[in-house]
Amino acid sequence: MQVNGIPSHAGNILKNLRDLGNTKPYVGTSGTSATDVATIGGTSAATNLVFLSFTLDDPSNPPLMKELIRRRTEAKTRFMGDYPHLLYVLVNIMKAANSLDVEAVKAKWETSSTVETMFGEGIISGDQTYGIKHHAVGYPYPYQRVQDGKIVSTTWVEMGAIP
Repeated sequence: MQVNGIPSHAGNILKNLRDLGNTKPYVGTSGTSATDVATIGGTSAATNLVFLSFTLDDPSNPPLMKELIRRRTEAKTRFMGDYPHLLYVLVNIMKAANSLDVEAVKAKWETSSTVETMFGEGIISGDQTYGIKHHAVGYPYPYQRVQDGKIVSTTWVEMGAIP
């Protein structure tokens, strides 16, 4: 499992693992495109591979993601949007609070059950996991699976509430 890195890192690591005979699933959580990793890693690397990433032409992409993809200036540019996504969620809570006051925004966050995210509706939760009221957001997240050089599934997984 690879927690962070860019396609060249993942592709080369995966190629070396496959060259050593390792055929176990390789999972990446960094938003790096599985197809990019498979291309860099070569034929032996392009199987049993899963990465958290959206597919550009996936019809199930949320409307905001479709619009961001449409507005790209370079066709091959890939992005996941994790950092802008965090700001998008915060801005939506600020709008719901109708305030820039920190205390008002905090109060709105802690009393809201959902918030619109770049990836669809998010569920505000996490009380048990993080020990503070409502400071985690579970939202849909995409993944790609590559088998024998081809994307065999792309799915948006509903995360649901975080305990």
